[in-house]
Amino acid sequence: MADLSNGLVTPDGSKVLNVEEFDKFLLAMPKRYKTIYELNTICGMRYVELQRLYDNPKWYKEDRNQIILPPEAQKKVKQKWQCA
Repeated sequence: MADLSNGLVTPDGSKVLNVEEFDKFLLAMPKRYKTIYELNTICGMRYVELQRLYDNPKWYKEDRNQIILPPEAQKKVKQKWQCA
């Protein structure tokens, strides 16, 4: 059972932040880390993907808060199912 006396704490001891705590956390975070944190958390980017984006800052459009990948950045090749 979760302990609610100090906010929500999961059975493994992890603290779940409420909205106010999360906002305070973001405000206290330096801007250079905030972008990386948001990309990782909200987009679910893997470390390697984040490194590639870091190396290519022009892919991130800050005014629109969007990542736009040019065709050469898209390394994934469609896989085809081989029927036996």
